[in-house]
Amino acid sequence: MIKIVATLLVIVIFLELLLSVVRKRCQGRLVDLLEEGDYEAFDEYCGKWAIKAAIPAYTAKVMKLNAAMQKGDHARIKETFQEIEGLKLTSQEKADISLRGFYYFLPKRDGEMCKKYAAGVRENSRDEAMKETVSRFYDVLIEKKDGMLDVLLAEMEGQAELERYTNEYLVSEIYRNRGDGQRAGLYSGLSKKHKQAYLEAMSSMEFGKKYRPRQ
Repeated sequence: MIKIVATLLVIVIFLELLLSVVRKRCQGRLVDLLEEGDYEAFDEYCGKWAIKAAIPAYTAKVMKLNAAMQKGDHARIKETFQEIEGLKLTSQEKADISLRGFYYFLPKRDGEMCKKYAAGVRENSRDEAMKETVSRFYDVLIEKKDGMLDVLLAEMEGQAELERYTNEYLVSEIYRNRGDGQRAGLYSGLSKKHKQAYLEAMSSMEFGKKYRPRQ
């Protein structure tokens, strides 16, 4: 009995190692196809049974999405988002792809797509802070609401400078929507300054261990 269990264990370990090797080779081939911009060959390769067994469809599609984003291929990005949404996703995967979709379409001020992905984040994410951030960006940048101005300003009074850049950006956009260019420029400048300082500080390992403001 012990010999049988040991034999089965060896077989399982061997299969896991084999699958790991196959997965790495498949991923390498997928990366090559994406770098070449051959999306048709990529999709065809992903359709092979061996690839399906080695690499989850969601992972492969996210690789495709990343490549399209790096190339700035807007049409391909929209198409890949749709392909991902057609998969059977977990709640976490739905939340992740909704968040990526929201922040991709937000700078383009695409109200329809932002509304769709903001809803996806709200319905699937467990991160309450992230849901609140997405809601604020949607309200200010898409809906042009300004009712949270006092709240944003009050929050900044209790924040360290490096934590303020998100609120400062939203405040600048509220003033811009109101036609107050002077205050919009002031807070926009502060947001850029503090965000840059935050990123530089986060690059320090020592800082990263002891100070990570909520974002």
